[in-house]
Amino acid sequence: MKCLCAHTRRAARLLTSLYDAELSSAGLSASQFEVLTLLSHGERNGRGIARALALDTTTVSRNLKPLLAEHLIQTRASPEDARQIFYALTSAGRTRLGKANILWARAQSKVEMRLQQSSAGVLRTLAALVRAADLEGARDSST
Repeated sequence: MKCLCAHTRRAARLLTSLYDAELSSAGLSASQFEVLTLLSHGERNGRGIARALALDTTTVSRNLKPLLAEHLIQTRASPEDARQIFYALTSAGRTRLGKANILWARAQSKVEMRLQQSSAGVLRTLAALVRAADLEGARDSST
């Protein structure tokens, strides 16, 4: 199959499974780790999380539920609009993220060793393209 989309999706699933395996001893998935890492930089509402992670809000809601249940994140209503909920890390979330960062670094090293330098560079180029597309989308939506 020559479809770049199919190959990219398959590669993403494989990479995610490698990170999931490492992060599992911290009780996190790669998706949960990504949310906690994002929230470590400050609170966000659901739409802000979705935008930052290039996800739809339904997927974000599904990813937040176990983090809320384990008290790794907390919610608060916006003072301007009580319907708007903000999410932030709890101290337990910061502690768990600290442990998970070590596991993430181990996973990152394993992946880079498996991919060697040239393939890792290709993934970084893809990440740069995603960031550029995200910036274009942000510019388009502001006009």
